[in-house]
Amino acid sequence: MDLVCFTNLTLVLIFSIVGGDKYITDGIFFKFSTDNMGIYQGELNAAKAAGLELRSLDSMMSMHHVGVCFPLLAVFDFYGYRVTCMSLLPVSGSKTLQYGSSTAGKTVVMDDDVLVQRIESLAQSMNLQKHIGGCVKTTARPITLAVDCEGHRGTDGR
Repeated sequence: MDLVCFTNLTLVLIFSIVGGDKYITDGIFFKFSTDNMGIYQGELNAAKAAGLELRSLDSMMSMHHVGVCFPLLAVFDFYGYRVTCMSLLPVSGSKTLQYGSSTAGKTVVMDDDVLVQRIESLAQSMNLQKHIGGCVKTTARPITLAVDCEGHRGTDGR
C-alpha cells in the first residue's frame, strides 16, 4: 500500500489546541500529535500521550459495560508523526455533552443520571475512585474519570 496517497486527501483543519493539529476528512477525525502548546515538554511525550489514549480506550472497552459506546480508534506513525484516527460520532459539542468537560476543566457537566451511573460503574470496575474534577472551584465536581474524558448522548440516542 502506498502511504503517499494519504497526502492527496482534502483535509479541513478544524482547530489546533492542545495535543496537535486536528482534521476531519471522509468521516474520520485525524489528530497529528504535536507539542504545539509546550505542555508535553517535547514531541516524544506528545506521541506517548496518543498511545496512552488508545490503551485507556482499550481498557474501558474490555470491561464490556452495556450501554456505554466507544469510537473506533487507531494510532499509527506516519512520516515522523504519531497520528490518531477516530470514527466521527453522532455528537454535537456542548449540545450532546452529558459528562466531563469540553473546556479543559473550566466547566464540568454531569447532566444525564443514567450515563453518570454507567460511567461510575465502569470506573469502579477499573478500580478508579472519585476525585474533584475541574479547575474552577465553583464548577468543580466529584468525577470518576479524567475531567476531559467526555460522555455524550449522541444524536442517535446512544
